[in-house]
Amino acid sequence: QLYLENCATCHGIDGTLGKAGANNLTTTTLSDQELKTIIEVGNSNGMPRFKEILGGDEEIEAVVYYIKGFRRIDG
Repeated sequence: QLYLENCATCHGIDGTLGKAGANNLTTTTLSDQELKTIIEVGNSNGMPRFKEILGGDEEIEAVVYYIKGFRRIDG
């Protein structure tokens, strides 16, 4: 639910939308900590900070866990 409310507009329901330059989350190679940091503070590519929007570390970690479910496993 957190992902759908806060992330799906730009990243899409399945992580592939890429609206407004948002990265395709199915191909990300970022570590959990890198994802967490970007969610918290945003980045220079237009990703806004969500630290104050999401309710702390537990919710941010839940979003990271959800995003990891989009990753494609090749081979």
